[in-house]
Amino acid sequence: MSTLAFSPRRLPAAERSVQLYSQDKNEPSKPSNFRGVSHRAWRELRERRDLFSDGFAQHLTLVAVGEGTQARRVLADVVSANFFEVLGVRRRGPRTKYTPGNGAANGTRTR
Repeated sequence: MSTLAFSPRRLPAAERSVQLYSQDKNEPSKPSNFRGVSHRAWRELRERRDLFSDGFAQHLTLVAVGEGTQARRVLADVVSANFFEVLGVRRRGPRTKYTPGNGAANGTRTR
């Protein structure tokens, strides 16, 4: 976890990279009211080529690995299909395809 949180970012044009959040306007001084933007807002922002060259979405979540009493919780990162392309790196191994809005992975593996 410390590597994920504290390691230097090796992004193309890292000095020009930003993270976007939404905020509750009713309580602007509350530090915990920042949250990720909606899928709709992300799509709209990503299409604004006058503002951004590209963009990806990601969401950290807990998932269960294993079955029954042997299952354990691990941290997973749900990312948009263009995640690796935007970062300029090759993806290793297959990943499960996720369709936004259906609430679950459809189980299709991609290479």
